[in-house]
Amino acid sequence: MNLGVLRHFGEALLVRLVLAYALSQFALVAQTTHRAEVVEALKDHLPKYSESTPAPGHTEPAPRQRQSGAVAIAETVLPAEEADETIDLPAFRVTADRFVAPSNLTRLPRPRESKPQKDVRIDEFTSSTARDSLLVERHLSSFDRLFLNRVTIPIIGMSNIERAKEAEVISHSAGGLNRVADAIESSELTGDHEEAKKMREEYYRLYLKRPK
Repeated sequence: MNLGVLRHFGEALLVRLVLAYALSQFALVAQTTHRAEVVEALKDHLPKYSESTPAPGHTEPAPRQRQSGAVAIAETVLPAEEADETIDLPAFRVTADRFVAPSNLTRLPRPRESKPQKDVRIDEFTSSTARDSLLVERHLSSFDRLFLNRVTIPIIGMSNIERAKEAEVISHSAGGLNRVADAIESSELTGDHEEAKKMREEYYRLYLKRPK
């Protein structure tokens, strides 16, 4: 390859490089010009800032007002209406434990409620074996359970379980009869006396047949 060919090839390559550089510079100028036009367009649509306009300051939130417990009173107070007929009820006193009837009312006999030896709670889903054990713990003392009746001797007496079951029945029966007696005496004050008399007779029958 002679020197003339190399020179021609070098000139052609140089022309291409210059042309490529010129095109890149033109593209850069065009891109910059387009970006400047976009920025100017955005500035035209943004709100103008003026130094005379005060900057917004920080404001504290208003304190919450507590609700007053006072009750609003109506301006016009209506007079109380009186009943056309006044009903006088016999005087009686009610306590937190039991109804106390007036002294002129004939009291019904009440069975004595014996307190359990220990406050034991028995769930309704407890098995029969566990229930028997809890009843013994509720109604029999420790000395009774451990020394007096450890061995069941049917000829001499009952077992611990039988005695505990009997005490449970007596306790429930006494509590139920006492509540019925309170209800009968309170109903005699405002109810029908003939009906109360029948209830008394039925109560006496249950009282005599109660478990003892």
